[in-house]
Amino acid sequence: MIITTSLRENEELIARAQALALDLGADYQPRRKLSLAKCLERFGPFYLLYKDRLSFINADASELTFHPDTAALRIKAPHDALVSLLGKSPKTILDTTMGLASDSLVMAAAGNQVTSLESQDVIFQVVSRGLASYQTDDKQLEK
Repeated sequence: MIITTSLRENEELIARAQALALDLGADYQPRRKLSLAKCLERFGPFYLLYKDRLSFINADASELTFHPDTAALRIKAPHDALVSLLGKSPKTILDTTMGLASDSLVMAAAGNQVTSLESQDVIFQVVSRGLASYQTDDKQLEK
């Protein structure tokens, strides 16, 4: 697996990409102003490190990145079926199918202690790092 940086790279971003590559057992490759299409030609699917997030570029050039999307809407909604099913007393929950973490975020925002697992390494890396670094003014999403 390859890790490279966004086109707006600097020494700090390059150092972070190199450290991430080491952490993941992947190879760091300098971007050298290559387009995403050229990177795919040279590397195949790869991780792309931006200043504020980690993404994964798939073979079809689609990009997997973390964003709380529907979780944010569900948290703000007056009713959520999952939260209703869990009841009002706080619980300790193991989410064994984290995916994009929507359910985990909703359950945590409702006051539960949630631990999430994901079997697909690419999804786990992108989402868990996204959860750790996502910044918002919405305090419910920072739990």
